[in-house]
Amino acid sequence: TVLTLRRAELLCISSRELREVLGVDLRACLERNFLLTGLKKSPALSQFSSTQQYEILKAMIINEYRAGQKIEDGIRFLIVLEGSLRGNSQGSAVVLERADWYEEGVPFVHRSATLLPSLSPRGQSRGWRSPRPAAKPGDRGRGQGELTDLAAAAQGARLGFLTRDGLARALKDLGLSEVDTAEDASAYTQKMVLVKKVPIFRHLSQEQTAKLVKAFVLQRNTKGANVINQGDVGSSLFVIVEGEVAVYIDGVKRRTLSKNAYFGERALLFDERRTATVEALSADVQLWSVEKSTFSQIVSGNMQQELMNRIRLQDTNVTLKELRQIKVIGTGAAGVVRLVHHKKTQMRYALKRVLKKC
Repeated sequence: TVLTLRRAELLCISSRELREVLGVDLRACLERNFLLTGLKKSPALSQFSSTQQYEILKAMIINEYRAGQKIEDGIRFLIVLEGSLRGNSQGSAVVLERADWYEEGVPFVHRSATLLPSLSPRGQSRGWRSPRPAAKPGDRGRGQGELTDLAAAAQGARLGFLTRDGLARALKDLGLSEVDTAEDASAYTQKMVLVKKVPIFRHLSQEQTAKLVKAFVLQRNTKGANVINQGDVGSSLFVIVEGEVAVYIDGVKRRTLSKNAYFGERALLFDERRTATVEALSADVQLWSVEKSTFSQIVSGNMQQELMNRIRLQDTNVTLKELRQIKVIGTGAAGVVRLVHHKKTQMRYALKRVLKKC
């Protein structure tokens, strides 16, 4: 029973009217939309365009599992349509309920089910299912990490899933990657995710992103080897696939970088010397790299200039001695705002000075 707490206006549509609009197989249509919603939550698959996601959707399989039946290996992504699953994560029992999803290689965190209509086998709405309360810290069954031993719970389960081989075929059909194996498909989607994490790449078009992903080259370094050296002119960006590296500035260790971190992005846009040395800490450090010459072929002209302006504005090493005042552009009770420019780069900034009482 649903009761209104205050005045409310509702938009309603019956199952009959939905079938007239969406077709006779209402269940299949709603499940397709449900699956697409799940794909958009995936850190990797959400990086593809809506059209590409729809093509990936075609490779997904819908299966029903009886209580206790184990879920087969080789699944890249799954979402619970009906019922629930049980499994293990880092030694703790976990439960995936309706609308929960899991993706290979992505740490599992319980996600409360959204309010979506539950359909009977004939496509008739059985009303709305409320989500179960979100887990509290320390609750059993709400783990994080890789999932193993997945099986249908007591009431069984209906799943939509994408296999590794299915994703490989979908990517090959889309022409986005030279994919021959499930491992190739996994590497391609991982690169898509990593590209979006680099700030200067977030503004690239889908086509430019796809070209950039294809341009990445795998590089290996053994423990103690220098990936880049302070003072050298840089020409490559690096993304860490496996292992750890240490960052040294003037011989002093400043920080450690691990999987999915990146460094050297300024080298793709500027002819400047490296400001740090990066040394491999692990026995085998795997990196994806892309050269400036390749990047310039993918991104050029006004787009490249815009990226250069964005990265200059993100420079946090500017000192007051490097700035020259042009004019005052605003005053107020809190302080004065001046237009200034950098003496060397000619970049302009709005500088606010605030008087503080000691």
